[in-house]
Amino acid sequence: MFGYYNLFHYFCIIKIKYYITNSVSIMTKQEFTQRVGMQVSAEEYSAIEQVYMASDVDKDEFCRLWVKMNAQRVSAAKQLARQQEKERKQHEQLWEIVMKYGGMSYETMNSVASELLTKKQASLCAAVGIQMESEYYGQRDKSLSTVLYEIKKYLKAA
Repeated sequence: MFGYYNLFHYFCIIKIKYYITNSVSIMTKQEFTQRVGMQVSAEEYSAIEQVYMASDVDKDEFCRLWVKMNAQRVSAAKQLARQQEKERKQHEQLWEIVMKYGGMSYETMNSVASELLTKKQASLCAAVGIQMESEYYGQRDKSLSTVLYEIKKYLKAA
């Protein structure tokens, strides 16, 4: 008696033999994702796969056509991916600042941050909304400890 696994295995072998004998090129979801440059849900890929299997074009041509038909969506997904990568890099660089200056002495932590951080580090802080200057309590420049606290708060690690 066939178990579910054996029955599934049997049908998979039959399907593979069908594809081989009919010279149809199978495209996995991973291949599709790599070719179009964006993720789709399993449900959506199932529909895409049915259309692909019914078509008479190769994988690359099919994906080019799909991207052309979904140009705005693909463009938005790629833009979102670029933004997420930029944010990931910013977070990584902010953590480097925290790790570099986090263990400094009490005197250093109370020093003016703008004198210790490089211009690149200061501009990174400014890019995420952390300013080196303060208008509170008559103090013009923030201390290193205050800036590090704000970085941790931004990274949700304070």
